[in-house]
Amino acid sequence: MPATPDSFPDTATETGTGTDGGVDDSSDSDAGCMSTAVTVATASLASSPGSANGYKTLSSSGTSILIGLGDDDVTNYSVPPFVYAGQTYTSLGVGSNGCIVVGGGVDGVDCLFPNRSLPDPSGPNRLLAPFWTDLNPTAGGAVRIDVFTDVSGSWIVVEWDTVPEWQNITVTDQFEVWIGVNGVQDISFSYGTINGTGRDGNLTVGAQNECQGQNYRYNGTGTLPITGTELGVTSP
Repeated sequence: MPATPDSFPDTATETGTGTDGGVDDSSDSDAGCMSTAVTVATASLASSPGSANGYKTLSSSGTSILIGLGDDDVTNYSVPPFVYAGQTYTSLGVGSNGCIVVGGGVDGVDCLFPNRSLPDPSGPNRLLAPFWTDLNPTAGGAVRIDVFTDVSGSWIVVEWDTVPEWQNITVTDQFEVWIGVNGVQDISFSYGTINGTGRDGNLTVGAQNECQGQNYRYNGTGTLPITGTELGVTSP
């Protein structure tokens, strides 16, 4: 059964596109770097709706925000506090090319194509990349954000719903990022119908924090997420 909308007074509020290299809104900027890995979701991670129930479209939630992204766009949102790599954040930047900048990103600078191998010292840091390639939301599909609550807890959900790959708008992909709002790191990637492999095979699936990261898939190396894949982002 679909999760129900949460009761946060401010669920996901647009804050702009950013102009200063991203907003580091972490509450513990002096914390040491932690390793970050992307793996097939385990049974313990599968307790979250993102893993237990797989890909869920936000189109019928009634509370989701439709993000009007153009080519190579990033739009920032204020969200409930969540934990990534030992730090707490209250904003994220949603990119048209299938990635999220934790703490906020910069339009026309972050999450651009061509995609890169992770970790990448040139940034953006604090990156979640469920399907980073050259996507074209102006040609179809939708990108949405919402916050859901069920009996297990609350999650920020960002969805790329049937978004075409650039140069071939007949090839579309569905995927989501689920971010737990529960005081611990609880992040997963959920995949709906995946029809492509990224523009010309160029695709990054992975994550990185301030100084460490990992590819799950990079430009043909690694495992391609397919319909129904569930991946967990961990920072041991």
